[in-house]
Amino acid sequence: MGVKTPEDGEEAIKRHGLKKGRPEIQIPKDLLEEKDGLGVFLNPDEGKEIMMHFTTLVAGLKKKGEGLTEDEEETICGFFESDVISPRFVRRVLDEYGDESVRAAFLLKGDLPGYWLEYLLRSRKGHFYRKRYPALAVV
Repeated sequence: MGVKTPEDGEEAIKRHGLKKGRPEIQIPKDLLEEKDGLGVFLNPDEGKEIMMHFTTLVAGLKKKGEGLTEDEEETICGFFESDVISPRFVRRVLDEYGDESVRAAFLLKGDLPGYWLEYLLRSRKGHFYRKRYPALAVV
């Protein structure tokens, strides 16, 4: 979530030993054609996470809970409801843009206990908190 210079790019190419200046990846067409911004998070535990409609999410979070549009509320709620977006990604975004709009989107009013965000994450993204075992294939 920061601006990189061309020198940063050259350094990354050297550091990772890339031959063409970028890794070989296949990007789905719907991601390439997304007009409302993409949020990409490189999670060391889960891998690469990509979120569509990121511009709407950020616009809603920047409003600090005041005057959210229906689309912004739906996007904020969808950010929490998505099975593929990790709690770590959510926390990273909220650290940068604040959590006031999350409270507004989920209609959480008044003085909330300090653990309200943790409760919301665990209730919506509980599968990230359960013990998971590595996938194995016997050949």
